[in-house]
Amino acid sequence: LQHVANLCLQKAHYAAKEIASLPGYEIPFDARFFKEFVVRTSLPVSEINRYLLTKNIIGGLNLERFYPDLGNCMLLCVTEKRTAKEIRRLVEVLKECTKK
Repeated sequence: LQHVANLCLQKAHYAAKEIASLPGYEIPFDARFFKEFVVRTSLPVSEINRYLLTKNIIGGLNLERFYPDLGNCMLLCVTEKRTAKEIRRLVEVLKECTKK
């Protein structure tokens, strides 16, 4: 169980770091997290999620309905089941999304 938890933690932090390095994306909170984290985007989350679905990727939870003052924010979750290749693909598709 400890090993699985460590994988979740490491993969989620890797994904957050990579996403935050992209233009148009940021991690708005500096609080500690385990496997779920918030990403602020320059585009509406609904638009990003639609684009992700065209690439067979399930996007994040649109937080606008719950926290309208946050702006374009989504909650992403990365668990031990995601591979480094899948995380890199998510990052690449998010990058494509802001370039289109």
